[in-house]
Amino acid sequence: MKILFVHNSLRTFVKLDLDILSSAHEVKQITFRPTVRCLRDIAEGVSWCDLVFGWWASWHMLAPTVLARKQGKPVVVVGGHYDIIYDNLPKPLGMSVRDKLRRSLIQFLLPQVDRYVTNSDYSAIQARKLPFLPRDRIVRIYHGLPDIAAGYPLAKTNTVLTVGTVGKYQIYQKGLAAFVRAASLLPELGFILVGDWQGAAVETLKNWNNQNVAYTGFVPTQDLYEAMGHARVYVQASYLEGFGLALAEAMLFQSVPVVTTGGSLPEVVGDTGLYVPYDDPPATAEAIREACACWPIMAPRARDRILSLFPLERRKAELLALLESIYQQRH
Repeated sequence: MKILFVHNSLRTFVKLDLDILSSAHEVKQITFRPTVRCLRDIAEGVSWCDLVFGWWASWHMLAPTVLARKQGKPVVVVGGHYDIIYDNLPKPLGMSVRDKLRRSLIQFLLPQVDRYVTNSDYSAIQARKLPFLPRDRIVRIYHGLPDIAAGYPLAKTNTVLTVGTVGKYQIYQKGLAAFVRAASLLPELGFILVGDWQGAAVETLKNWNNQNVAYTGFVPTQDLYEAMGHARVYVQASYLEGFGLALAEAMLFQSVPVVTTGGSLPEVVGDTGLYVPYDDPPATAEAIREACACWPIMAPRARDRILSLFPLERRKAELLALLESIYQQRH
């Protein structure tokens, strides 16, 4: 099968799917850029391929989907929480102008795809609530993780880690506000916040706590994994998540998870971590303290859960089987 693989950023999980598809099929990948040359490459790619595969139901999938539909070729989009725009987010989360524009886009785009693949049961349930997306086109295939921790020695210290883009909306959506405020209640521990800085949001966090929190900005993958190897606790205090990939990676490094019950987080963590209310710094601080104390018992269980429930080979088998079934239906 010839597959056109379209994305807007070759992030780690996107590259894993690219590698999966390339292992069994002839694949051309396009990193979308809003240029005439890129649109020409997309047009040529759609004419060449048997199937279009893309990550996220966003603007970069508009041209490939429309062209594929005109030529009678199937389209598979992988997405999740990012694609499902909510009206009922509490303040100060809200929706950005970009979210409002993207909501109009997905109402046009998603009815045209042959399969919409989510990475969690939670995201699949939310997708089924969209009135414009046929329910029989929604498929849940969990993320698959290689054992990234195998090549890194554990060197645990009294540090607590979270990962998330530091932006105006994300500091609340991802629970970063609760993270840095909880840190101020635990001066005996070191806290690390890894993630891109957008605008002045990082200054807001520093005004709340600039004592025992290291704001690293973006770091290379190797540095992130080293941080996970040091952290006894990983915090995901989000309002909700479609999966929580950085959380799962930290669990592979035997960091005890402290999370909310938002979205898919209980699917990932199960009974191997501690749960806290959303936006509750004192409760988050107490859970972090407890997680540090019970690290020897809980950490190996967290790692075993990820290895057993979310292996890369399972995603590979399910994803390839899905694409083959779609292809066979068309031929």
